[in-house]
Amino acid sequence: MTTDEPTPEGDSDVEPPARYRRLTEGLFPRIIAYTIHPIHILALLVLWISLLLIHSTLFELVGGNYTNGLSAMAASIVLLQQTRQHREVRTLHRKHHELLTDLHRLMRSAGEQGGLSK
Repeated sequence: MTTDEPTPEGDSDVEPPARYRRLTEGLFPRIIAYTIHPIHILALLVLWISLLLIHSTLFELVGGNYTNGLSAMAASIVLLQQTRQHREVRTLHRKHHELLTDLHRLMRSAGEQGGLSK
């Protein structure tokens, strides 16, 4: 096997291409921010209620049917909850890391002062 052969996907430590990085760091967060915005969820709710009340083929052609509206609204609410939960987990992880770092620092300083015996 030569070094010129491509490695299987996922086995490489090579940084992803710039276009993929632009998507993950630029476009995707903006789409998520738009999707979970309360005005967007409210607009989906208004659309869903309108689809239930207005029985017009033209209106359904433009706005979709009520099941599509309901599933879009539910998906937005679920994404909102997942985003909040992810933020909370990141915060807890950061606090845990800080506490663990402080604990290690305290143990090192106590060990240097002869306070802990091994």
